[in-house]
Amino acid sequence: GDLRRMSQGVMDGRFEGGGATGHRAEACEECRLLAHPDTKIRQLARVRGQAASEESSADQQLRFLGSLRDTFQAKEDDAVECTVCLAEAKPREMSILPCGHRFHRTCASPRWPPMGIARCRP
Repeated sequence: GDLRRMSQGVMDGRFEGGGATGHRAEACEECRLLAHPDTKIRQLARVRGQAASEESSADQQLRFLGSLRDTFQAKEDDAVECTVCLAEAKPREMSILPCGHRFHRTCASPRWPPMGIARCRP
């Protein structure tokens, strides 16, 4: 109600009191946002999309580094199950994909990159 009327009055160049100064939308960022909120909404949606992409990339890098760490810290008699063939293998006999998953080298080679899959899911 009142806030909307006041902001519209400021945008139209009218001033009805209340401590605001009359000025035009071109004069300041806040007024431009009031006049064209869709522009700011699109900008924020773009920023949110970029942040989500960066978060996904960081998660993938963390999974990859975690798999590397687990491989180098594994003992000689440790065994890991290959999720492709379900056989056990020593961690150092496995290929580590960029997504952090580990497969037998023979299981990973013909399947990487997987056809038709946009990205790996953890």
